[in-house]
Amino acid sequence: MSMLSNLDLIRRVPLFSMLTADQAQGVADSVVKRRFRRGELVVEQGRKSNALFILLNGRARVLTSDSRGREVILAVLESGDYVGEMSLIDNEPHSATVRAEVDRKSTRLNSSHE
Repeated sequence: MSMLSNLDLIRRVPLFSMLTADQAQGVADSVVKRRFRRGELVVEQGRKSNALFILLNGRARVLTSDSRGREVILAVLESGDYVGEMSLIDNEPHSATVRAEVDRKSTRLNSSHE
């Protein structure tokens, strides 16, 4: 993925597609870039982060546990994908864990609940 501006990244998230130019710029101005190492948790099931993460590069796995406690892969996320939007909307804990599969960069947008 080429180097996109924070505004370009925000515009790629359907949750923000209806924002005016000024609103989108306000959101873009509040994002922070962060690096995750392989195996590091981006979000953890049952915990709140009050943040939306947009993957800039690398891959991450969306995981949960079955009734026997075994890890189940629900999805693999790649550049341009995002996680945490539901927790921003409903202020509830994450319904799944997301773990970096390879070293990756992402942007983080915090909610006003923090």
